Amino acid sequence: MRRIDKSKIPSTDYKKWEKELESKNRIHPKYSANHRFYLDVIMSLYSCQDGLCAYTERRICEVKDYKVSCWNLHKFTGGKPKHYGELDHFDASLKVEKGWLWSNFFMVDGRVNRLKSEKSIGDILKPDLSSYDPFEIFEYDFETHMYIANTNKFDEKKQDEINEMIFELGLNYVVGPRSRYLNEKVQLIEDFGIETWDTIKIDEYPTAFAFIRAERSK
Repeated sequence: MRRIDKSKIPSTDYKKWEKELESKNRIHPKYSANHRFYLDVIMSLYSCQDGLCAYTERRICEVKDYKVSCWNLHKFTGGKPKHYGELDHFDASLKVEKGWLWSNFFMVDGRVNRLKSEKSIGDILKPDLSSYDPFEIFEYDFETHMYIANTNKFDEKKQDEINEMIFELGLNYVVGPRSRYLNEKVQLIEDFGIETWDTIKIDEYPTAFAFIRAERSK
């Protein structure tokens, strides 16, 4: 789960509207998929997240569906895309009164969103914060393709807390497809010599790949 830069929002119409609500500390309109800014929000998030689930980094939207040409006059005009994501409120407690808060939104794999549901997740795993650093928080095991809390940084109590949040965010929910995808990439580099660590294209699971690269390309 990499850090996500959400500072550049393609839908400036939505951002202007949300900023005005917040500047006046107003209660937000009811959150609904029928809201006029719903599509703008999800496609802006896909743009920021490169079409990947914010938590698992599985591809849930194709690049062609949120590219620059899909935007016109600060609104999304590309039409409803085929995608596999759902809009997640990171802090579920904000959904009623602050349901359109940009800083609380991520696009995630629909199955993972249902796993997380209304569970409370600590800000230590909020991937759009400037303080968030996956290499400080996690370890990644290439043999099992599982994330765990950093055993060198945290005591056992904190490790347990982080490992519970890893489960609730579904980081290891995609261990099967992630292992197949990354094993194939590593094989192209190490066994066949067709690619190098610098030339290979990674379209999914970039953070897990970065962990593997750091360990195996020393």
